[in-house]
Formats: sequence, structure tokens, C-alpha cells
Amino acid sequence: MRTRARGNGPGGAPEVMDIYGAAEYLRVSRGTLYKCVRAGDVPAFKLGREWRFRKALLDRWMDEQSEKTKARAPKANRAIGAGNGQQTPEGTRPCQQPNNRAERC
Repeated sequence: MRTRARGNGPGGAPEVMDIYGAAEYLRVSRGTLYKCVRAGDVPAFKLGREWRFRKALLDRWMDEQSEKTKARAPKANRAIGAGNGQQTPEGTRPCQQPNNRAERC
């Protein structure tokens, strides 16, 4: 685990994580996390040239995303996402990539 971080919170996760630690914590690739951060979908801040993530804010963000998903779960099977034929929950915003391929954050 490549996490340059400050302090460990409950459960062993550091209080402040870099992109490597946050991607591992969220179980997504670094590329996906970068796209979502640039789109403003994931709470983060820059320290110098590097992105930093506070565990407490990521936990709160995940709780909010979970509640949104629960609230629209009955409609999720009817929505078609980003014109690519994949089904996505209503209201989700795809991250735009240079090759016009959509990926959900």
C-alpha cells in the first residue's frame, strides 16, 4: 500500500490520503479517481501539485451517495446512461473523456 498520509483513524485508514491511498480506500483505479475529482464529484483538495483526500469527507460523501442510490433504486432499471446502452441510475453524471467514452464516477 503506497499511502503517504498523516495519522491513522479508526479502522486503520489514515486521516489524510494521497491519490494512491484514496483510490485503494474507495477501491477504484487512480485514473477513475482523477477523472471524478476533476469533475468535482469527489471531495478533495490540492496541496502543492498533489491531490489530498480527508477520510472523514470521503466517508460522508459515500454515505450521501448511498442515500441517493437508495432513494432512486426503483427507477434505476429504467434509465439508460450516456447513450452507450448501459443502464445507470437516474441523475448520475458521466465523466467525459477525450475519446467521448463515458464513465460513471
